[in-house]
Amino acid sequence: MLVLALFAIAHMGMANQPVKKAAIPAPNPAAAYIAKFIQSQQWFEVSSSNNNPTDHSNQTVTNQPEEEQPSGTCRPSYSGNICSVELDISGITDMAAYNALLARIGTSNPPKVSEFIALGASFIQAAKQFVSGVDTPEG
Repeated sequence: MLVLALFAIAHMGMANQPVKKAAIPAPNPAAAYIAKFIQSQQWFEVSSSNNNPTDHSNQTVTNQPEEEQPSGTCRPSYSGNICSVELDISGITDMAAYNALLARIGTSNPPKVSEFIALGASFIQAAKQFVSGVDTPEG
């Protein structure tokens, strides 16, 4: 009988233990650094069959992004087909999805500019190809 009484007291003591709250993880400093690192404007070389700067679903990314303005026969002041698009990529928060799009550049399924915009990038401006007899060469 004494054993049953001790058993009951022990179980009641365990049943009345306070529930511990789960610790909330601290912000990841590496993630903050990565987000800060990509807060910039990037030029994406594209191929497009028209000169509509906002036809992002028709702009196929053909090269890895660069911070430098396109040069040579691709400038914002020219009037040919779109050849490069400047995006502000600071609004992209899903780095895995962004890196997956970058990995598709140069493959048989390259990304469209619209896919970067869907991830949170913002369109800034487009550069167009030089048209002889129409455009004045820069530079």
